[in-house]
Amino acid sequence: MNWEKQSISFIHKTSFSGIKHTANLLQHSMHQLQILAEADATILLKIIDESSAKIESSTGKTFRDILINPAPSGELLNTCEERFIIWENIPSDEKYELDEILDSFSSVVIICLNELNNNSLLLIGWNQPQHWNDSFTEFISTVTLRMNELLWQSTIQFNYENVFSRFTAILQTISQAVIFIDNSGLMGWVNPKAASLLDLKSSGEIAPAVLAASMAQLRNRTTNSKEINIKAAQLFMTPDGAIKDWTWHFPEPGNIILNVSCAPIISEHLKGRLWMFEDITPIYIANEKLQALNIKLKQETERADSENRAKSEFLANMSHEIRTPMNAVIGMASLLHHTPLNKEQNEFVETIRVSGGTLVTLINDILDFSKIQSGNLNLESSPFPLESVVEETLDILSINANQKQLELLYFIEPDVPAGIIGDVTRLRQVLLNLVSNGIKFTDKGEVYIYVRLAEKLPGNQVKIEFLVRDSGIGIAADKHDKLFQNFSQLDSSITRQYGGTGLGLAISKMLVQLMGGEIWLDSTQKKGSAFRFTIVSSISNYIIPYDMEMIKKKIAGRNLKAMLICNNVLQLQVLRKQFDLWGITTDIFDDVNDALAVLPDINYDLAFFDFDMGVFKGMQFVKEINLRTKNKQVPTILFSTPEATLNLSEEEKACFNAICNKPLKYNKLGEIISNVILQKEESSKAEIVKRQEIIPIGSTIFPLEILVAEDNMINRVVIKKVLSTLGYSVDLVTNGLEAVEAAKHKHYNLVFMDMQMPVMDGLQAAKIICENKLPNTVLIALTANSSPEDKLLCEQAGMEDFLQKPITIDDVKNKINAWGPIIQERMRLLSVQLLS
Repeated sequence: MNWEKQSISFIHKTSFSGIKHTANLLQHSMHQLQILAEADATILLKIIDESSAKIESSTGKTFRDILINPAPSGELLNTCEERFIIWENIPSDEKYELDEILDSFSSVVIICLNELNNNSLLLIGWNQPQHWNDSFTEFISTVTLRMNELLWQSTIQFNYENVFSRFTAILQTISQAVIFIDNSGLMGWVNPKAASLLDLKSSGEIAPAVLAASMAQLRNRTTNSKEINIKAAQLFMTPDGAIKDWTWHFPEPGNIILNVSCAPIISEHLKGRLWMFEDITPIYIANEKLQALNIKLKQETERADSENRAKSEFLANMSHEIRTPMNAVIGMASLLHHTPLNKEQNEFVETIRVSGGTLVTLINDILDFSKIQSGNLNLESSPFPLESVVEETLDILSINANQKQLELLYFIEPDVPAGIIGDVTRLRQVLLNLVSNGIKFTDKGEVYIYVRLAEKLPGNQVKIEFLVRDSGIGIAADKHDKLFQNFSQLDSSITRQYGGTGLGLAISKMLVQLMGGEIWLDSTQKKGSAFRFTIVSSISNYIIPYDMEMIKKKIAGRNLKAMLICNNVLQLQVLRKQFDLWGITTDIFDDVNDALAVLPDINYDLAFFDFDMGVFKGMQFVKEINLRTKNKQVPTILFSTPEATLNLSEEEKACFNAICNKPLKYNKLGEIISNVILQKEESSKAEIVKRQEIIPIGSTIFPLEILVAEDNMINRVVIKKVLSTLGYSVDLVTNGLEAVEAAKHKHYNLVFMDMQMPVMDGLQAAKIICENKLPNTVLIALTANSSPEDKLLCEQAGMEDFLQKPITIDDVKNKINAWGPIIQERMRLLSVQLLS
C-alpha cells in the first residue's frame, strides 16, 4: 500500500468546513482513517484521569464503555508523550488489561490527541497481523499531526463563531445605530438600527461603497445638508470624535437629533472604524415638553401666588371694612353699658355686646381659616407663662359659663414648665374654641382643663398635653371623624339648636399641627366629651412662676387642716390636689350637712366653701360654723361668681375673711390663704369684682395730649367718646396728611393712627411724624388688620404698639395704663437732658 499517497488523501478528505461540532469532526476523521488504513475498527478513548478512560466513539466495531487499567509498568497513558504507539502481532500474553478491547485485534496503533484541552487516545485495530515499514510510520505521524491540527482549528473556529454570534446579537439589540468599515475599504457591517436609519434592506455585511452612498443620500434629504456635510467632514478627518445634539432637519417626518461618535478599532486581526448614531429625538422632545411644563408650572405658580396675594389683600380689606362698623357697634355698646340703664335696656345692651362678639369671632374664624389654607399663617415665637393662658381663657368665657351655672376648672401638674416659647395667641385660640364648645354643649356640670407634661424632648423642648373635658351631651362614636372636617356639623338639628360655622375645630386642628402636635377626641353620647391635644415647645427660663415655696414657708410648721365644701365633686378633687401642693391637709364634703356634722369634733384651721350650697348660702353657713365651733372663729373663705356676690351688703361681706371669684386662680388663692392664716393685709379679705363707675384717669394720673387719625366718622365718634369718658380731650383728623400737619403745630404724647386712610395712609404718616417726634411721643396703630405682617409694617413705620378694632373702653384704658408711666418717665429724662 502506498502510505505516502494515503497520507495526502487523508489530509485532503479531512476538513471541518460545514461541520458544526468537534465530536462530528472527530467521527468524520476516524471514518476516513479507517477507510484509508483498511483497518477493521477505529476507537476514540476519552481520558478521564491518569489511570482510566472510556470509549467516546468508535467506527467499525462497537464496544461498550469500559475502563482501561494501566499496563503492569503503569505507563500506558504516559506513552502518549511519544504521540503514537504501534503494536505488531501482539502475543496474547502481552495484552495485559486491554483484553476486552484487543482480544479481537492482532495489530493495534494508539495515537495520542491532546490539543486544546482535548486529551484522548485514538486506537486503530486490524484483525489480521500486519507488517509495516517506515512509510507506514510516516503515515501514522501525518495522521497524528493532522488530527491535532484539526482539533486546534475547529476549536478556534467554533469559539470564533460563538463569540461572533454573541457580538452580533448584542449589536442587533442595542438602541444605537452601529456601522463598521475596515481600513481596507472592502468590508462593512451595520446593525438593524443603522440599516433602518440608512434605508438599507437588511443588516449585516454590506459594501462600504453602498454605505457611503446611503449616508450621502441621508444627508442630501435634509434641509440643512450644507451644515451637516461640513460637520461630517470635520468628523471624518479626526481619528475619533463626537458630535452631541446634532440636529438634522427633514421635511418629513421632521427634525432628528443625533449623538454621533467615531472610534478607531485596532487589533491584531481587525482594523477599521466604528460609527455609532444615537437617536435622542424622543429624549429631546421629552425635555422640550418638560421645559414647556416647567414654564407652564412657573406661570401657574406665579398666577396662584398672585391670586393668593390678591386673596390676602381682599381678606385684609374685608377685615378692615367689616371691623370698621363693628368697632362702632361694640364701642358704643361698651359705652352704653356703663351708663344708667333700667333692667330691660341693660338686657338689650348685653345682647348687642354678645352678638357683636359672636360676629367678631365668626370673622376671625373665616380669616384664620383662609390664611391657613393659603399657607399665609405664620406662628409667632415668644416666651409666655402657661398658667396665665389657661386662666385668661377661663376668664374670657366665665360670663357664658356663669349664665348656664357651669363650673370652669383647671389643674396644671407641677412638673409642667411655668414658661414656654411659642405663639400665645394661637394656643389661647385653641383653648377658647374647645372650652367655648364645651360650654355650648353642656347644660349642667363643668368644663375642665387639665395640663400635663407628656414627654421631654431633646434640645430643651417638651411635648405638653392639654385635656378639655366637659359633662355635656357627648358625641356618638360614628360622628367623631366629622368634627375636624372643614365646615362640618354633626347634624342639622344640632346646627339649629347650637349654631356655629363648623370651622372652630377644623382651625384648631390646623393650629395644633402647626405647633407640632395633634388633636383627638374621647367621647360617648350623653356622657360628655374629652378633647385632647399636644403641642411641642421650648422651655422658657425668662418666665418666673408664682413662688409656691414662699407660700409653703408662710404656713410652714403649722400642720394646717382645711375643710373644702362644694357640691361639684370634680372641683373638690382639683382643690384637694392644689391644697396638697401647698402642704395643707384637707377633708372634702359635697354635702353641707356632712360638713357641719363633723365641726364639733375636728378643729379646722380654714373653711373654704362655695357660695351656693343649697340650704345654706354664704353668711348663713358662716353663722352655722361659729355656732357649731362655739365661736372659735374658724377663718372662712368664700368662692363664688361675681354675679352671685354682687348684691351682698357690706355687713354680709364682713362675715368672710376673704371672697374669691370663680374661676379660681391658684396663685392668687395661695396668697389669700396664706394671708388669711397669718391675718395679714386687710385687702386680701375681699376680692369682689362688680360693675363700677368708670373713674376718669386723664387729669389725675396720666395727663396726656392725644391725637386720633381716623377716616371713618362713626369710629371717630366712638374713640372720642371713649377717651372723653376716661377724662381726656382729643384732637381728631381724617387722614394721614392732616395728622402730619397737626403734629407739626402741636406736641402730642399719644397718637392713635389708623392704617388705611385716604390722601395719605397711616404708615406713611407715621414715618414722617417719627422723623421729627420727641422721645415722649408714642404712636399706636389703630386698625382692623391683625396679621404679623401688618404688625411688622407698623413697627417699621415707627409705631410702638398695636390696637385692633373693634375697641372697647377697657382696651383703650389698658393701653393708656401701659404707656402712661413710660411716657412720664421719658418726659422726666427729657427735662433732665434739657436742664443739663
